[in-house]
Amino acid sequence: MNQLIFILCDKISYIYNNGASGPGCLPLTYSIIDVSENNQDGIVLDKKTPLTYDTLMFGQLTAVKHGNGRDWCVIGPPMDGKNRFTSSLLDPEGILWDHAQELGSIPNSGLGQATISPDGENFVLYNWAGILPANTYTEIDLYRFDRCTGMLSDHIQVTDTPGLPGGVAFSPNSRYLYTSHWDKIYQWDLDAPDIVASRALVAEYDGFLGDYGLPTRFYNMKLGPDGKIYINVPNFPSRYLHVIDQPDSAGVACNVLQHSVLLPTFNNYSLPHHPVTRLGVMEGSPCDTIVSAVEAPPILEQEGWSLYPNPAAGSVTLSCAAPQSGPALWLLYDALGRELRREALPARYAEKTVSLEGLAKGLYFYRVEREGEAVHAGKLIVE
Repeated sequence: MNQLIFILCDKISYIYNNGASGPGCLPLTYSIIDVSENNQDGIVLDKKTPLTYDTLMFGQLTAVKHGNGRDWCVIGPPMDGKNRFTSSLLDPEGILWDHAQELGSIPNSGLGQATISPDGENFVLYNWAGILPANTYTEIDLYRFDRCTGMLSDHIQVTDTPGLPGGVAFSPNSRYLYTSHWDKIYQWDLDAPDIVASRALVAEYDGFLGDYGLPTRFYNMKLGPDGKIYINVPNFPSRYLHVIDQPDSAGVACNVLQHSVLLPTFNNYSLPHHPVTRLGVMEGSPCDTIVSAVEAPPILEQEGWSLYPNPAAGSVTLSCAAPQSGPALWLLYDALGRELRREALPARYAEKTVSLEGLAKGLYFYRVEREGEAVHAGKLIVE
């Protein structure tokens, strides 16, 4: 079966946060199309199925390759005055809504961007809210990200008052973070002992006027496949883009080239948003262990293993339809690869029920081993 999965904001909901009104996504839904059916025209398997009813930041949903090199992690930042981030896992079987995580201070939503570093280890939000020229603020929220578990950590928040609209991008080597602030561009060194103190000015708007005498300040940013960072122009349709030519270089050596790209047509201050795709397996990590556990050998179908119910709450039953060739072990792991349950399976058993007491809601991985070799493996959702 060949599936296309679409994650969409079903409706735009305007809510008030910190005295300002802004658009939010509610609910977040998914649709699945099997493109191999109906003479390759496809059939809809799921349509607008809700993933979460939390209000998420409009336009700041982002994704990165999971640590197993095959699946995808999708992150939705909150907008409804909470610090509750949502994360989902996409695998060949569809979508597993993994967890919601409360972390750090509450990010204030506004006009901005979200992105993940090319190495998949950092996640950043840039949000501006208010009315110019006064009563405005900009918040930059930086997090460490674990693409094996989908969890955020080490939150750093920087607030500028008054603030200005802008955007964010990472350098190709993931060491430097760039933020654009209307008429300034800053570089942050993520390897510095004090990341906040490392912020350095690398460019100021030179006053250039584009078509019809309109200013070409700095707005959203995008790391291109050529390793350069492109920056569009705010407020007015423009044919110009700015470029950070050497973003892996420290300080002004990054070489900001203002209004250096002339587009064939006008751009209405928008840039495409792509997930982080150029990542493979995190070899030697818990994700690598999970991948090897999920890949079951041919004996799986011969012995007819099954686990039910799934999703489960309270307990789960493991059964084997065919006679086993010897005793085995059932092992349960969390997303970090830590062993949580171990149950011996006698040679002639048919079913065994295992308690799930004490396990938090979320996604787990299990495997059946005989003489140290995996004979069955899979995923378990605890509700």
